[in-house]
Amino acid sequence: MGLEWRGIPLSSYILYELHVGTYTPEGTFDAVIPRLDPLVELGITAVELMPVSQFPGRRNWGYDGVFPFAVQESYGGRKG
Repeated sequence: MGLEWRGIPLSSYILYELHVGTYTPEGTFDAVIPRLDPLVELGITAVELMPVSQFPGRRNWGYDGVFPFAVQESYGGRKG
């Protein structure tokens, strides 16, 4: 059995708050993945996704979600 990743010390975190709907033209989880390397190059060690709960429409800040425990479908839904 291999070693399990244990994370990094909290004091080493450099957070980036990412808005899935505006980070890429596509506005989806899948579209974010190939664009993570530039964040690593900046020194980002952790990504915090802005609220991703269901909301009316395709783009939104997510803070006024209508279904707080469901992932926004236009971002890729729960499978995304």
